[in-house]
Amino acid sequence: MILDILYGLVVWTRNRLYDLRVLSSYKGSLPTIVIGNLAIGGTGKTPHSEFIVRQLLAEGKHPAILSRGYKRKTKGFLLANAGSLTSDIGDEAMLLHFRLPDVPIAVCKDRLEGIEKIKELCPEVDIVVLDDAMQYRRLQADTTILLTRYNHLYPQDAYLPWGTLRDHKGESKRAQIIIVTGCPANISEAEKDLICGTLQPADNQEVLFSTISYGKPSLLTASVSNIPIDSDLRQNENRSQNKNRPQNKNRSQNKNRPQNEDHSKKITSSLRIGVFAGIANPQSFVEYVKTTYGKPDIIHLFSDHHWYSAKDIQFFENAIVSNTIDLWLTTEKDAVRLINNHHLTPTLQNKIAYIPIEIKII
Repeated sequence: MILDILYGLVVWTRNRLYDLRVLSSYKGSLPTIVIGNLAIGGTGKTPHSEFIVRQLLAEGKHPAILSRGYKRKTKGFLLANAGSLTSDIGDEAMLLHFRLPDVPIAVCKDRLEGIEKIKELCPEVDIVVLDDAMQYRRLQADTTILLTRYNHLYPQDAYLPWGTLRDHKGESKRAQIIIVTGCPANISEAEKDLICGTLQPADNQEVLFSTISYGKPSLLTASVSNIPIDSDLRQNENRSQNKNRPQNKNRSQNKNRPQNEDHSKKITSSLRIGVFAGIANPQSFVEYVKTTYGKPDIIHLFSDHHWYSAKDIQFFENAIVSNTIDLWLTTEKDAVRLINNHHLTPTLQNKIAYIPIEIKII
């Protein structure tokens, strides 16, 4: 109990020093929207960054995204391009680069420097969306969007190490918009009112509610790309061995991305499913797989941003070779950490499918 009180005091003091201008902060050289949270991971900052960028594009804006590039193996400023590797820019930036190929995606630990570099290299950009920068107080954001999980609201959380809060609860006041993420699609207006009562937003704060929409699974392999898997794939008791799959000769020029061209061929055989994920909160993903495709035969969970080792890849392949399962399902964020993995064999590429997600405001 003492440790979380001390932690809360430390982050309060740090923020107070910025509020009193003892520590300096600056406006970016371009308008900025900061997307962040008060907790460590798991609120959906990256998919919400994509959602915000798509809204800006629809309004005729020319946005860029700037991320720290967490757990990348490079330093300094980098602008994503067709040859970028996940290890160069990090899995979150790589996922955004994959999902938004025409939007400049950059990484830089120093966000002010990153904004300046974007302005210099991408003169068409008129606004920068910063993924996970709420704690970067050196930047005075023009708009701040705070995310908090539906089943773990920040007023009900505790500070590290006993809870997941990395920032003071009072910093929620800096946000103009609060989004409650991971809500059930059928959340009632009465429940929204109860949540607003818990959050107690200020008069100048808007509270929104979002849910996750899952797409069709797509195979990781570049040779057989995006074969949709029907939700009734378990209903046919005759298990297909899928030995003679058609090959797609039209590969993307960027071989460092999972492929997502649409194919009409559907896998409707009864498949034994395995699930693996290395994300902060995999529970909703696992529940979706259970509900849509039936109970997985194997569930293997890793820490967030996990880099898959030769041992991990061997485990996945052994499960396929031994006929324990027919297909692995994972998240799109995990897929971008696998596409450049030199331990991954062509056989296993054809046995891993990722499920994309989209954010919807409800």
